[in-house]
Amino acid sequence: MRYALRMGGANFDLADLIPDSVVVRNEDGSICSWNEGAHLLYGWTADQAIGRDADDLLGSNHQFGLAYIMDLATRDGHWHGEIYRRAADGRELCVQVRWVVRRDDNGDIAEIVEWGRDTQEVSVGEVAAHRFTNLFHAMAASFWELDFSEVRKAVGALVADGITDIPAYLLSNKEFIGRAISMVRVIDVNKQTLELYRIPSREAVLSQPMDWTWPEESRHVFAESLVAAAQRRDRYSVETVLKKWGGEEFEVLFTVCWPSDHKAQGTVLVGIVDITDRKRAERELRASLDRYRDLFHHVPVALLQLDMRPLFARLQELQHGGVADLAAFVEDTPEFLDEVLTLPLIEEANAEALRLFRATEVSDLKGPISWAWAQSPETIRRSLLARLRGEPQYSEETRVSRPDGSVVDVIYVMSFPKALMDHGINVVGFVDMSARREADLALRQSEHRYRDLFHHLPLALWQCDTSRLAPMLDELRDMGITDLPSYIDAAPDFLTRCMQVVTIQEVNAATVALCGARSAEEFVGKTPWDYWRGNAGTFRRAVEARFAGRPAHSEETRMRLPSGDYADVAFSIAFPPALQDHGITVVATLDIGDRKRAEARLREVQTNLSHAARVSTLGELTASIAHEVNQPLAAITAFGEASLRWLQRDVPELEEVEAMTREIISDARRASDIIARIRGMALKRDPVPTPLDVGEVIDEALLIIRHESQSKAVAIEVDIAAALPRVMADRVQLQQVIVNLAVNALQAMSLNDAKARTLKITAAPGDGTVEICVDDSGPGVAAEHLDQLFNGFFTTKQEGMGMGLAICRSIIQEHGGRITAANHAEGARFCFTLPALGAPS
Repeated sequence: MRYALRMGGANFDLADLIPDSVVVRNEDGSICSWNEGAHLLYGWTADQAIGRDADDLLGSNHQFGLAYIMDLATRDGHWHGEIYRRAADGRELCVQVRWVVRRDDNGDIAEIVEWGRDTQEVSVGEVAAHRFTNLFHAMAASFWELDFSEVRKAVGALVADGITDIPAYLLSNKEFIGRAISMVRVIDVNKQTLELYRIPSREAVLSQPMDWTWPEESRHVFAESLVAAAQRRDRYSVETVLKKWGGEEFEVLFTVCWPSDHKAQGTVLVGIVDITDRKRAERELRASLDRYRDLFHHVPVALLQLDMRPLFARLQELQHGGVADLAAFVEDTPEFLDEVLTLPLIEEANAEALRLFRATEVSDLKGPISWAWAQSPETIRRSLLARLRGEPQYSEETRVSRPDGSVVDVIYVMSFPKALMDHGINVVGFVDMSARREADLALRQSEHRYRDLFHHLPLALWQCDTSRLAPMLDELRDMGITDLPSYIDAAPDFLTRCMQVVTIQEVNAATVALCGARSAEEFVGKTPWDYWRGNAGTFRRAVEARFAGRPAHSEETRMRLPSGDYADVAFSIAFPPALQDHGITVVATLDIGDRKRAEARLREVQTNLSHAARVSTLGELTASIAHEVNQPLAAITAFGEASLRWLQRDVPELEEVEAMTREIISDARRASDIIARIRGMALKRDPVPTPLDVGEVIDEALLIIRHESQSKAVAIEVDIAAALPRVMADRVQLQQVIVNLAVNALQAMSLNDAKARTLKITAAPGDGTVEICVDDSGPGVAAEHLDQLFNGFFTTKQEGMGMGLAICRSIIQEHGGRITAANHAEGARFCFTLPALGAPS
């Protein structure tokens, strides 16, 4: 096992394990492998020799000098000849040696393998045979002695058959190779073979064919070994895949050799080394290297690999020159920084580094780092100090130059891992900050714009901290509460707590002006309680809107000012997630006091105008009104006179008097109702909306125009739908609209003598509304006038002022409805709608 371990570290073929001196040394001459033959020849054991310089240990010399023969070996890859050496006991030896130079994948010398024997030695064959037998069975590697005689005969038969290119035939004829494998017989195997292949015993494989160990994909290796034999080579070695006794495949180093004293016997020696673990490790290493290479090249951070050896050598030189504290030296010697910038060398760069530095190839960046730090050399001084003080890494925001002279803002990162530093390598990273700098600048500019907008908008804005309100609402949701209004009704103190946890962070100039304050600072830290405790309903509805997940809430309300007065405002609040996530809410309050006063003045004007229109209409209906009043008065007179006559009889007819008296009372009430209706329309007062039965209002309105319709021979039809919903309206104004539309219809029909005159009034439910229509059988409205009828001062009457329909529209719109005009088959139609209260009358 000890010999196998020494040999396992060397990279040479097992076929070379012959009973001669085998020494492997590195390029610098140090011995890394020393076999038993070397021990016997020179007297030094492996433990004594490994690690020593071979020429120093053995006192090697050559007539042309050792450097001369080393140059030949380096040039040709091999050298053989005699060298004079000295054994451990002082004997002078003349040694016949053969050198083979082995190189790595990069072409550099990896090791030199030397075979040697004493030129004065006798009975070499016997010693070799004895040594071979011992080694064969003692080696830790698998060895097979195989009988190839039948294969030789088969190859000879090919020659006899006239096949001239035996190597080509062997490489192309799979059927022959299959037969040849079955011809091979096992003569002997060592103990390691039994263990490696898991063979139950030597007898199980002796004299047996070898086809069980050769998978189909590896049989070309057998063919290539036959080609090597046909070409009279001494050995053939390759890495391949074989099968174990149970069929399991494994990776091996396969070596076959034909010792010169065995060739006549047709036997060969095969060595097998299990390299499964090594190959797996190589694959894992390759995969790891590929991963890290990909990571290096494709990570979205600019990376530069630096050769730090020149800098480390200079620092070591300073230490040897007596500089004990390198960090202090760097701090106290500013001019040393100029030298530092020339020492680290850029060796490699990834794709992001090429992009950042605007380079086409890595070669554009290679060399000293000084060009990159023209703007910020102090960054390198600070990173060097961090390394000298033992810090694990260093980073800072800085500016780095490009080869073209332009400058870019970066985060510079450098760490000092021992695994890299021991090899004189380091990797530095640069995170491109130019985009972030531009974004920060744009953000600052945007922030300034929005801050200016916030402060100078002619709208009172309040920025509030609602971060403590959100958890309170979330807690209610966790409790399963979904109806916040009901919860607040049951626990009114919750609303107070909500008002007290919200604080004002900032207000703009319009807010200061609205509240009559001196500065915005007066508002900071205050709560909605200071402004809404007199009208908590507004704050409550805003909280309920947020709890319900609505995006915003707005209403017109009254806000308490710091002076104690109240201001009419349009209150608006929105709940954008971007602000809510940061616990910020912005409230807008617009001073609508002037608008409210204007609306009040407008309502006053409209009321006056409506009153004037009603009085004007009553003036037009004077004759009808007088007739309506005279009728019950005349009846009262007649019934009164009759009652007197019944009383003047000798025997008064009291029953008749009583009946007449009842008629008098009835007519008096009818006259009183008419006067009351006329008086109601004539009085000037503010509108008072109340729930109304539309049918009753229509009947009352028709009472005023009944005589007018009779005098113009107009038949009136009324169609009121059953279960008609009530409407919320002012009774007098609604009567005014109906009377105005009916009078217009009567006047229009008076111009139409040929047709029957009919006025039809209908009331029917609509989609959440009640619709009242007035149809006449008059000449209709000229098409070009339809769009202008409701405009102020537009009239089609010779003496008209053009205000009646305009006032009707104003009244209907004020009640939340709309009015339209159109023509139908027999005349004109005017319709208006009013919102229904929902409960049928």
